Amino acid sequence: MQEFTQTPAFFWLFWSLTTAFGVLVGWWIRMAIHERKLENQLEIRDQERQHLAHQIEQLHAGQNMKEADLKKAELDLARLQTKMEAFDRERNLHINAVESAARQMQQFQKQTDGFQSKIQVFEEQILGLRTRNAYLTGELNQRREEINAYKHLNLDFISLQKNMAGLEEAVSEIENEKNLAEHELEMAWVEIENLQTELIEKLPPNGQNCVLNSENDFENFRVAEADDLKIINGLTPFAEKILKENGVQNFEEIANWDAQKMQEMNALLGFYPRKIEKENWVGQAKHLIAV
Repeated sequence: MQEFTQTPAFFWLFWSLTTAFGVLVGWWIRMAIHERKLENQLEIRDQERQHLAHQIEQLHAGQNMKEADLKKAELDLARLQTKMEAFDRERNLHINAVESAARQMQQFQKQTDGFQSKIQVFEEQILGLRTRNAYLTGELNQRREEINAYKHLNLDFISLQKNMAGLEEAVSEIENEKNLAEHELEMAWVEIENLQTELIEKLPPNGQNCVLNSENDFENFRVAEADDLKIINGLTPFAEKILKENGVQNFEEIANWDAQKMQEMNALLGFYPRKIEKENWVGQAKHLIAV
């Protein structure tokens, strides 16, 4: 037996059987692993089948809902078709009405063409009225300011009315003095005219201003006629009298007033604050000189 085991044929036979047994064991193990994998894949496939079955049920339910929506849409479509037919009939009526309106529009267009020239005339009148309105608005604002000032003066006027009885007697005396002053003024004007005549005769022939070397040493004396200061809007006869008594005789002097001079004259005339500036006496005087 020992000799038999030591022979090469036995060795190779034993090695072949061992190899075959190992191959069979390996194949069996591999098949077992492969079978396990197949079982796992079958379980996954079964889960996927169940999931697909659930999705199919959901699709069937959705399809049923779609069919219900389709039926509802068919009913809505039928109603819409009925409405469309009604809309078509109404559209035809509107078309007829539009055609009738178009014919009327043509007639109105002919009348409009006739009114176009009148509209242009009215537009020109409106433009003039707007310009006039802007000017009157400025005048209105100015008058409102004067009214506000007069309201303040009204309180003083009420108190002055209480003293009117006593002043009436003084007025009669002032009237007498006024008549006397007017007579003296007339005499003074006659004297002034005489002096002007003498000065004109003494002027050089070329008409240039003369220099007088008289007792009072007047230099560059120029004869100037007195202007009618009442032409300025807002300048009353009483204010003109006061101005001329204070040496303001013509528009050129008023045109040269500055802010301080206007304030002084405003106080002299007893006006409400800044009346001369608001009524633009200086600008009016400059305009009258330019004219």
